[in-house]
Amino acid sequence: MDITFSTKLAKVFNSERNLNKKYGKQAKIIMRRLMTLSAMNALNDLVPNQRPERCHELKGDRKGQLSIDLIQPYRLIFKPSQEPVPVCEDGSLDWKMIQAIKIIGVEDYHG
Repeated sequence: MDITFSTKLAKVFNSERNLNKKYGKQAKIIMRRLMTLSAMNALNDLVPNQRPERCHELKGDRKGQLSIDLIQPYRLIFKPSQEPVPVCEDGSLDWKMIQAIKIIGVEDYHG
């Protein structure tokens, strides 16, 4: 999986020191999630809503984005970075075709 970062996150995510400084105890889990994602050929290697990552598509105004659990209540938020974005006939993301993602944040979107 090809992983890129939003402009504001690139400096933080490309340095373990900066990641630890900004996210504290979340940093170790973030690094583990990034290693898992980078080892995959496509997003469907990460079964939706299973495993510790519990990856799932978001809805509403976040349609097209996905999240992976970190330490509750925080999530790693990302989206496919391919153009055009691979989608299924029902409008959901085609996980088998997603081979590049962009990390766009770490947040608690439930609050």
